[in-house]
Amino acid sequence: MRSLRTQLPSVPAPIPSSRAISATGRRVSQTIREEVVEERGVTISDVVRDLIDDAYEAVMRQRRIQAVERLVGLEVEDPPDPATLSRQLEATYELGDLY
Repeated sequence: MRSLRTQLPSVPAPIPSSRAISATGRRVSQTIREEVVEERGVTISDVVRDLIDDAYEAVMRQRRIQAVERLVGLEVEDPPDPATLSRQLEATYELGDLY
């Protein structure tokens, strides 16, 4: 039996708080912020929102790829043509004579 950890999707590490970032020296310099804002012509808040949106899209794209890989791994058979499928479903779920 697989462990629970192998069944769950990987979760990215939490983003450190701003205090932890500054303690590790990972703050973005004022010069860099000003240059990005000037180049893009938007506020730094807009830049951060765009970066978050891009990161979210990358996460969702990876999840979709993983879902497709899991579906491919199921090796399900293709359903028959619609008429055959309809007959099969009718035969399986045929109502009995109620009257």
